[in-house]
Amino acid sequence: MVRVRTIGALTAAAAMMAATPAMAETVVFNFLSAGQGGGKYSASAGDTTVNVRVSAWTASLTGNHKISSASLQKYAQGFGVITNTDNGGRDNLHTIDNNKSADFILLQFDQAVRLDTGVLNAFSVLGGPADNDAYVGYATTDKAWNQNYNLSGLSYDAVFGGYSIKGTGSSAPMALNPTGEFANLWVVGADFFGIDSFSYKDGRKTKTKDVYDGFKLSSLIVTTQTAVPEPATWAMMIAGFGLVGAGLRRRSRSRVAVA
Repeated sequence: MVRVRTIGALTAAAAMMAATPAMAETVVFNFLSAGQGGGKYSASAGDTTVNVRVSAWTASLTGNHKISSASLQKYAQGFGVITNTDNGGRDNLHTIDNNKSADFILLQFDQAVRLDTGVLNAFSVLGGPADNDAYVGYATTDKAWNQNYNLSGLSYDAVFGGYSIKGTGSSAPMALNPTGEFANLWVVGADFFGIDSFSYKDGRKTKTKDVYDGFKLSSLIVTTQTAVPEPATWAMMIAGFGLVGAGLRRRSRSRVAVA
């Protein structure tokens, strides 16, 4: 009986160690909600909870895109950014825009996630048509998600990889991750690389006017990574199955001897 109980315990332990790793979950962040204060938000799906800290920055449009601090603002349409060149936010410069510099939101997650889609509510900046082209960046850090991450003075190009995303010009959800990247630091900002323009007639002359990107970030959908067992866990699983196999062999020999 003792042997049976031992084998049963080993079997249960091996089964627990061999349990399927945690599955990926899709999590929705609604930045119109109150959050936890200090730019911190949580969202859950199933048994998974993801935390994120949100902060505001801006980067120069030339050179290596030197980063400066900015003020994170929250409006009925989502997060906006105000810099010291935004004239107090007039003419919709309280958006995430690329007038004079490229504003962006830094998202510090507590785990690696894939940024899937987001709602970037488009606004007209300085009287131009509404345009929400964006630049999405990503990086990996070992800093805690709720720790202050000071980017001031750093080169954006040296910290983040990324890509430009063509906007919808509306409030429709936008796909933000064409290459399926996973990271725990993400950036959603106005496009650094190329301000749009349009041509118009002024009497007999054709003139060109810049179209600045401008939007407010109201929500994001992210997906967590599937958990993969650590090497030590794999070793425990193998050892557990080995013990179960040895126990079963001993039981088999005992039965033959009794017969």
